[in-house]
Amino acid sequence: MLASSSFDLDLRLWDLQNGHCLRVLQGHTSGIRSVRFSPDGQTLVSGGFDLSVRVWDVQSGQCLHILQGHTSWVFAVSFSRDGKLIASSGDDDTIRLWDVQSGQCLKILQGHCSAVWSVAFSPDHKILASGSFDSSIRLWDVQSGQCLQILQGHTGGIRSVSFSPDGKAIASSGNDRSVRLWNVQKIAALSASQGSETSMKVLQEHTSGLSIFKLWVKTLEPNPRIISCELPVN
Repeated sequence: MLASSSFDLDLRLWDLQNGHCLRVLQGHTSGIRSVRFSPDGQTLVSGGFDLSVRVWDVQSGQCLHILQGHTSWVFAVSFSRDGKLIASSGDDDTIRLWDVQSGQCLKILQGHCSAVWSVAFSPDHKILASGSFDSSIRLWDVQSGQCLQILQGHTGGIRSVSFSPDGKAIASSGNDRSVRLWNVQKIAALSASQGSETSMKVLQEHTSGLSIFKLWVKTLEPNPRIISCELPVN
């Protein structure tokens, strides 16, 4: 099953086998910026320009919770691996942690000085990574809400952050047209020896203005192999 969001205010669930739309979820009153399935696939979370985060039951299509608290547009939502927590972030420069069962806001994480475009839980759901248009990545302790580390190196706003499946690395991408790989296990040591530049590798091949996708294979090796697929510009 695939979930899609749009500025037409609808969430749609699609059957990947035949391409048919299975269900339309309605409730948001402005464009929907982000949507994610829970790990068990039974719940959906969405965030949008109506300042709300909504939690949905996939089978019935019912809205279970409307999570309110953000004071500007919501740009990103994410489930923890155990499905118990939701992280949301947005144009109000904050990250909020929510209890899925109750819909209660557990913590507000503050520190970024510009919009937060991406959030991602570590596989053990103990750390949250956030990427902001202030060009920094922050690592947060989920339990305490404390900022553990600020990762700097990008020279433009950060669009996306993601943990590797084993939780040992973070990938980030930004408006500086680079992808950076960060070694989570060695961040403290790298910070001490190299100052603010703590990335383990910079993958910089994207070209602004061109429809080019690049896939790095085995990127943690010294010489990553790049597969490029150029698409015609419409």
